[in-house]
Amino acid sequence: TMGGADKVAFIAGNEVWLMNLDGSDLRALTNDKAPKTNLQWIPGTNQLVFISGTNANSIDADSGRFDTIVSFPFARLLEEFRISPDGKQVAISLNREMYIVPFDIAKLKATGDSKILKSYSHEVKTSGIGTGNSTIYFRLKSVDRDETFNYSQIIYIGKKEKNKIEL
Repeated sequence: TMGGADKVAFIAGNEVWLMNLDGSDLRALTNDKAPKTNLQWIPGTNQLVFISGTNANSIDADSGRFDTIVSFPFARLLEEFRISPDGKQVAISLNREMYIVPFDIAKLKATGDSKILKSYSHEVKTSGIGTGNSTIYFRLKSVDRDETFNYSQIIYIGKKEKNKIEL
């Protein structure tokens, strides 16, 4: 079994290390030299989770597969990412504020931050709009990492009169 029963995981020299309880089979699971903190086992699994910068990352102790669970690029500080012993919740200390949320990796991976300014552009090809007067409307489709999506409100852009667009 993993999770502290027959393996020991620790951080040394900015890397995550794994070994047997007797000290044998010592191996590095990471090799990027980035500072890491808050190493813990994900309850009931062979996966470890740790903080690096403003990311909460996981690594599989068997395969070495690395993944970012959630990233907070807008944050100044990600101080804690602690999973409850039953694996159902996670406490996240972000910019000195504590959040307790369900520990659902798929939902955490799909989180985004509306504080990040995104720019969009689209070239309007007027030839397909028609030869007469036309009113132009747009709406955006936003797709999250988990493939869920939503649409923005429909926005009035302008009018096309003959070969001229009024904005």
